[in-house]
Amino acid sequence: MNIKKNGHSRARVNNDIAPLSTPKGKDILQELATLDRLSKIEQDVKSILEISTLLANNAVNKKSHQNLASIEKKFSGVKWNCSKDSLTTFETQLVINGCIERNERFVEYFYFDESVNFKNENENIPKIVWKKSQNKLVFLMDQLSDKGIVTFEGGRIHEITSRIFCKKDGAHYIPDNLSGSLYQVENHTNTEKSYEDLIEIVNYCLEKYH
Repeated sequence: MNIKKNGHSRARVNNDIAPLSTPKGKDILQELATLDRLSKIEQDVKSILEISTLLANNAVNKKSHQNLASIEKKFSGVKWNCSKDSLTTFETQLVINGCIERNERFVEYFYFDESVNFKNENENIPKIVWKKSQNKLVFLMDQLSDKGIVTFEGGRIHEITSRIFCKKDGAHYIPDNLSGSLYQVENHTNTEKSYEDLIEIVNYCLEKYH
């Protein structure tokens, strides 16, 4: 009885295994092998995509650094066309009006006449933190340029402004955004009232030192 039972058991096992040796079983094994290869290929593709993403991100970051380096290389300060005393007074007025904090190196962003005495091009000077709105910064730089108080090399007013100043939170100003703000300022309906504090600062420099 036991032998017979065991015999039946072996027969069942053999019946379970037998199909894999048939043509249909071989097809199943081949499909499993194909699925295994596809799984490996999928993993390889995923790895390649991850590497490509990293390379792309690195390329973007490298380009951003190159653009920033290009701006800093072009930057050579702003020519202050009035006296050095007027520049010191200008900074004081900005501090009094809550536009900036006192900065011991403020004068180093400017030069006088043809002698560049503000800084070495490769030296890293912290940006001046501008505490007012972006529109007010743009208006001030535009007024200083229009009145002949300063000269921006190559007329790159927004590019150089973004190199000198940063926002209250330390974020960078974007030259294109500064250009957009100038358009808003120029089309403002009540410019004198909105920017009277800055107008007074510019006029003070003109009357006292120009």
